[in-house]
Amino acid sequence: MQNDNDFSIHSLKDNERGTLPLLFSILKPYERFPAVAALLTNLIQVHKLNDAEIKQLTWGVGKSARSLSDQMIQRIVDILGCINKQVAVEFNYHKVTEGAIEQQDENIVYRKIFPLQVRTFEDRYYLVGIEVGKAVAAENIKHFPIDRIHRRVDIALDDVSEEPLVFDWQAMVEQTDFENHYKHCIGMYREFGKHVQPVYIYRWFRGWAASQVQAVPIHPSQEIVQKTGGEIRIRLSVYDTPDVQNVFRKYGDDSWG
Repeated sequence: MQNDNDFSIHSLKDNERGTLPLLFSILKPYERFPAVAALLTNLIQVHKLNDAEIKQLTWGVGKSARSLSDQMIQRIVDILGCINKQVAVEFNYHKVTEGAIEQQDENIVYRKIFPLQVRTFEDRYYLVGIEVGKAVAAENIKHFPIDRIHRRVDIALDDVSEEPLVFDWQAMVEQTDFENHYKHCIGMYREFGKHVQPVYIYRWFRGWAASQVQAVPIHPSQEIVQKTGGEIRIRLSVYDTPDVQNVFRKYGDDSWG
């Protein structure tokens, strides 16, 4: 006899299903533990998530997720729901400028975006997508800090039919080679015409910094190429962006080029 209380992904409401990336992101770092690996396998195989859904479940939760405001969480939930439904989003957005956002900030612009993913870097959350009306191409992939969104995120409607603007998530991902877009990135920044091929970046670390980068590599490409006493030299194969240097600065005098 079937238990009516059995968990089924397909019985979830749209807004509940859209937040499955949260569940995956919590479990993913521990997938080498047998019990966690079994649970992830169960979610994918037993509950029949399709390939596109699995690829969408790549959102990561930053360390400060517990301190997110209710408004911020709602924005993230709304975006994830629109990705799941494959509909465009619209929002008012504080353009990125120097300094804090003022209460009466007039530097607000309107954006209508096909959302591809929510990403996190350095405990900040970003909507990644392509602006409606732009060509579906890698050079048009943009990211928006979600904390810069003014008030809320809404479903974008067609100007004529007033129906939601739908898109094919899988086709857009394939057309832009999105799965590889951030492969060689540290952080979010990538200038498409400039950062085409990764370069080797070398860096020395000592003391606590050396211990940390060994335990938690800065990037999957990280290799230790030299050891001298308590000092190590690593090599990264990444785009040389400002985000790379910002990460190095966190280690202060215990890291140098």
